[in-house]
Amino acid sequence: MRPRTRRAGASALFVALLGLVVAAPGASPARDASAATPARFVTGWIPNWSGSAVTEGTRAITQGSDAVFAEVSPFGFSAVAADRIATSGTEANLTAAVNALRSRGLPVVPSITDGTGRLVMAGILDDAATRALHVQTITNLVVSRGYDGIDLDYEGFAFTDPRSSWDATRPDWVDFVEELAASLHANGRLLSVTVPPVWNGGTSGYRVYDIAGMLPHVDRLRLMVYDWSVGQPGPVGPLSWQANVLSTLEAIIPADQLALQRSKIQIGVNAYGRSWATVTSGVCPSGASLGTVGVQMESASALAAQHGATPVRDASGELRFTYDLTLTGPREGAIPAPSPPAPTTRANSTAPIDAAALAPAMRLSSGGTVTCTVRRTVFVPDEFTIVQRTNAVIAAGYSGIAIWALGYETPGLWGPLAGIDVPRGPGGPAPVGSLDEVVGGGSVVVRGWALDPEFDLPITITITVTRPDGAVTTSGPIIARGMRPDLTMYPSRTHGFDAGAPIAAPAGSQVCVHARGYGAAASAPTLIGCRTA
Repeated sequence: MRPRTRRAGASALFVALLGLVVAAPGASPARDASAATPARFVTGWIPNWSGSAVTEGTRAITQGSDAVFAEVSPFGFSAVAADRIATSGTEANLTAAVNALRSRGLPVVPSITDGTGRLVMAGILDDAATRALHVQTITNLVVSRGYDGIDLDYEGFAFTDPRSSWDATRPDWVDFVEELAASLHANGRLLSVTVPPVWNGGTSGYRVYDIAGMLPHVDRLRLMVYDWSVGQPGPVGPLSWQANVLSTLEAIIPADQLALQRSKIQIGVNAYGRSWATVTSGVCPSGASLGTVGVQMESASALAAQHGATPVRDASGELRFTYDLTLTGPREGAIPAPSPPAPTTRANSTAPIDAAALAPAMRLSSGGTVTCTVRRTVFVPDEFTIVQRTNAVIAAGYSGIAIWALGYETPGLWGPLAGIDVPRGPGGPAPVGSLDEVVGGGSVVVRGWALDPEFDLPITITITVTRPDGAVTTSGPIIARGMRPDLTMYPSRTHGFDAGAPIAAPAGSQVCVHARGYGAAASAPTLIGCRTA
């Protein structure tokens, strides 16, 4: 990737223009952002296939504002069997990404992909024993490495397995998500799931992933609303498609469920586009580059300038431009192998000639010099595109956006994103909450709520019991993710706890609850409250 420079003047002008953005036709009705939007509304993925990709991805974190970033997912792992998970890329690259996130107190939720092959993972999930083994394998990975959670990115069901398998896989997928979530939550860890979307009221798209069925169990649901155009020129993440996906969520998720869990859902947005090639005249030389190639946001402006192209705003919200290339070079072709006549057959003749044996390993002839004209058509987002998409997501009351991929964007993106008005609830940056009730006895039980005002993800609590004899015992981390409809002053309602711990709390014991947040609040626990058993 080329070195990046910040364009302060352009960013300032861009912020001034944000007020001109209008909702796309068919978008979900606007909601009060202050009542349904977290302060940190941007997540994303860091590629792990090269050191430079990790460097660019982590640079996005440092260039971006602390006011916008929530959890980040390094692409770290691939499930290759029920009981085996391989590292994607190198361990050194993964460690560099994780360390960068931890240095800023951001939740570390690496992504794990399905690397098993056609229908293999479907078979693993269909069998209760192998499904349980896979759940335990993932849990062991997360706990042993000290991650905050894991992001499931199992796209094989959608893009490798046949559609005829979807009806059988769909319930198995929900069972797997439910069981993995329970295992991770029991260990104080989070579960994020990334899937391609459905649209047109649920009749189009990738229905193998039961969104309504898995939503109660996950802590984050990311929908990959990109790759609309792949084989033919067109927008990669059009606004109209996003609006359709958002309205479909309202149709397929029961209203009472969505009202409490809307803050779990993020929309994946692309920080890249594509360039498609079309031969408009002539014959192209051998080896001419005629394939579709990716174009990252950060390189699009230079690409257009290099070829004298003028980007225009497409109705999709993305930029579009074209340019022509003249390609000249040799055209080579294979010379057919000779076909000798059949030999005369005699009684004492030798074996017939083997025509195949006469064919040379490679016989090429020059077809001379040829020339063709190739038109390249590019669709790519810019800062305006991503902020426009973000505004629509936030206006519909969802958590925010997930960027594929961090490092592809222009550095000028972060100023406009930070300028979006997403008021948080009261408090911060330290966790807030309430210890409403304590039940003593052989095993202590606590009830209440705790959250980090800057993040909509659940946080963990610990229970400390100080018995009358002075003995002190503290529990392990417990996820506070129960439903609390009464938390209307905060962006999300999934922060309640009704939890027990195998700690004796006889009468007169002091029971205290502490919570650990993220960001600036990640380093030390905060006291939520104490009560006497």
